[in-house]
Amino acid sequence: MLSLAFLELDGKESVIPGIVVDVSLGGMKILTQMPVECDGDLAIVIEYEGKKRLSIPGRLMWQQKMEVLRQFSFGIEHINGVEFKLPPEEIREIVFEELL
Repeated sequence: MLSLAFLELDGKESVIPGIVVDVSLGGMKILTQMPVECDGDLAIVIEYEGKKRLSIPGRLMWQQKMEVLRQFSFGIEHINGVEFKLPPEEIREIVFEELL
């Protein structure tokens, strides 16, 4: 399942749009067009069913530029690994029961 997500960076007014491509109890991967410049915490805001919003605290753990993605995905070329800052039990309740 692909979901639209926004990364809201702590201390910055910018919001970075992305697409969630992989979710686990520990975190998720988000594809973005631009690199995420973040050395601290962020909020992952996921929109689903057209009107609902889910906000999860997280931290950017890694990112990788993959130019090969650009030709297949509307200019998206960055993969970002985000770790959740909530315990797995809360993630299961929030993410898996809401989104899946």
